[in-house]
Amino acid sequence: MEQLQFEKFAIEEEGVFVSDYKIWDEKRTLIAEAKGKLFSKVKQVYFYNNKSKDVSNTFQIIKTGILAPEYHVVKDNRTLAVLAKQFKIFEKEFTVEIAGQGTMTLRGNLRKNNFVMIHNGVEIAKISRQRTLFTKDIYGTAIRADYDYRITLCLIIILDIIIDIERQSK
Repeated sequence: MEQLQFEKFAIEEEGVFVSDYKIWDEKRTLIAEAKGKLFSKVKQVYFYNNKSKDVSNTFQIIKTGILAPEYHVVKDNRTLAVLAKQFKIFEKEFTVEIAGQGTMTLRGNLRKNNFVMIHNGVEIAKISRQRTLFTKDIYGTAIRADYDYRITLCLIIILDIIIDIERQSK
């Protein structure tokens, strides 16, 4: 059986009146930050060069729609992924359309705080959420090394935004 290689990341939500994120690799090196106003429809995600704090890539997370919102991951005015919530009774499920790769599924259980991303029947990411004080969340994630971790990390930020919105509406 093929031994899969996974890259590990930690995503930490920050702030009370803002909704910013810091993303760390397994060596605890800051690799990205996401910035945006709390209820803004656009969030900027800055990925840093490994050797410096220079920005190497900038992605945008853009929310569209009201009753059935979709979240777009955009780079250089090109949509790379679109996440939409599916209506399921006992679990959370989202479809993710990835440009040039087809449909992925992001599925999880909010009570157990575990999620998995599946593409063509293959698990490509495992996500574990931990609640902390002051409404901050921390995510630990393992992403298959042969997938674009930047898009996947943007999708996890979207997942947290959706969870926060649902938490506030209760």
